[in-house]
Amino acid sequence: TQYKVITTQILDREVQGKYVLNLTCSDGGWDQHILVHPLTILVKDENDNEPIFDKKEYDANIRENNYVNEFILQVNATDKDTGKNGEVRYRMHSDSGGLFNINPVTGQITADVIFDYEQLQALRFRVIAYDLGDPSFSSTATVMLYITDLNDEPPRFKQGSYAFGTFENRPAGTEVGSVLAHDPDEGDNEKLIYSLVT
Repeated sequence: TQYKVITTQILDREVQGKYVLNLTCSDGGWDQHILVHPLTILVKDENDNEPIFDKKEYDANIRENNYVNEFILQVNATDKDTGKNGEVRYRMHSDSGGLFNINPVTGQITADVIFDYEQLQALRFRVIAYDLGDPSFSSTATVMLYITDLNDEPPRFKQGSYAFGTFENRPAGTEVGSVLAHDPDEGDNEKLIYSLVT
């Protein structure tokens, strides 16, 4: 007189989280009576999905001589699970070298150091998104950061001082020596113009 409702296949809450069924009970009499009773089945969530970033690789730029805590970019990941299982948090991967901070809730990445283009032009690091389920699942995304050059370096002569000599009565345009300077900046910032100060 007792019957069980059993599954015929594995259920996936992320595909269908609710089933509305009708249970039918009938007697065996000649004048058969039938009773129909509704049955709702809710599929409880298990932490079986990892957070997924909206991009596998992010590109970002930051100018050199930035200030500490300057915003770089914001990453975002979502989790198909519900409750704590679908609640996403963020942290930096160890390959970030302690150069950055990330807001664990919003995914906003900020600089923790001042960058110098003449020392470092670009770097790649990873961020981790994890859920609050037990056990927790996680995934990673890559950030490619490019340092932008500023004209912050003065030209430097190859020598600290120069001394030239020439004979008298030489025609105008006679070369008496040459100087050489270098600017460690890039692009137009490294182009030099020489002039004499009298």
